Amino acid sequence: YAGTGEDMTPDEYRNGVHHLLDAKPGILAQSIGQPDPVFYRSKVATRWDKYWKAEMGVHATNITAPTMRALAAHNTDPLALTVEVCRQRGVPIVASFRMNAMDLATRTLHIYDFGRENMDLAIEGQNCLDPAHPKVYEHRMKIFAEVVENYDIDGLEFDYKRWYYMISNPEKNHVILTRMVRETR
Repeated sequence: YAGTGEDMTPDEYRNGVHHLLDAKPGILAQSIGQPDPVFYRSKVATRWDKYWKAEMGVHATNITAPTMRALAAHNTDPLALTVEVCRQRGVPIVASFRMNAMDLATRTLHIYDFGRENMDLAIEGQNCLDPAHPKVYEHRMKIFAEVVENYDIDGLEFDYKRWYYMISNPEKNHVILTRMVRETR
């Protein structure tokens, strides 16, 4: 199933989710953030398409940013629509965060406001923020709280499997990641 990008309507998006659910998954996990930027309306994090064209270069023709803008023009977002369809179909939904995603390599910190403002809080030699810094940790906890408070989801998934760098000095600081999971619960 493919969407139409800048011409995306909420009904077209809903049809896409229905198509996914026709496969009868036991649960649907929707990727909604890295953890910042995010694919939903947020007062805490940067919406994913804000810096898309400026920072993505050759990837700027990707359908995601025009789709996000089209859904925003309809006063909705992918997560709200997915939750709506999942509720109709009786399928649980979890909001998934790609933890410390570095899709854009050296440009990753440039695609959201908090990253731009806090590049000095990155893991040394990497292009992702370090939750060992209290300011980064608190920002992420606000992001997680916001999505749980504003959307009727069944849970959160912290996707730690895609990237190598989650925290500085992992032998010592892994307890911070454990605390993040515990406090989010």
